Amino acid sequence: MKSKGFTLIELIVTIAIIGICVFLVSLSVSTIFSSEAKKCAYDIDALLSQTKLSAMSKEDGVYLWLTCTDSGDIVANYYEKNGLVSQDTIGGTRCSVFYTVNGHDTKLDATGIYISFHRDTGAFDFSRNGWESGAVCSGITVVGGSRTYALTLVSSTGAHKLEG
Repeated sequence: MKSKGFTLIELIVTIAIIGICVFLVSLSVSTIFSSEAKKCAYDIDALLSQTKLSAMSKEDGVYLWLTCTDSGDIVANYYEKNGLVSQDTIGGTRCSVFYTVNGHDTKLDATGIYISFHRDTGAFDFSRNGWESGAVCSGITVVGGSRTYALTLVSSTGAHKLEG
């Protein structure tokens, strides 16, 4: 007599194989998102260094404007003498950027954040942002996949450190 259907062993093996496949796919997707966040964080770190060097050695009007487009792309606009020198997409919809002002995290949007440095001291200058007097950005966080990259900003010295 032939029985129709699957045995318990066959069902367990099938469910285990499906579970392993789902795990591997989610791991791959997470790795892809994490790599985009890593690239974005490293690009921001490099742009901060470039902006500081240029701000301290050139005329006024050197600054970096980080913004997020309506489509979710993270864009870095680099200015010298108040004129746009370069505009690069440094992150896509797979990562998010947040900045911390006076202890409050804000997601990067179309308004963005302006970052410059004082020519004489090298300290950060956030005056273009129109924040309340004395407000400073203490960090930039890039999140993507299962990874988080944190840029710590030291306002008084212009130092920045990437961790993650």
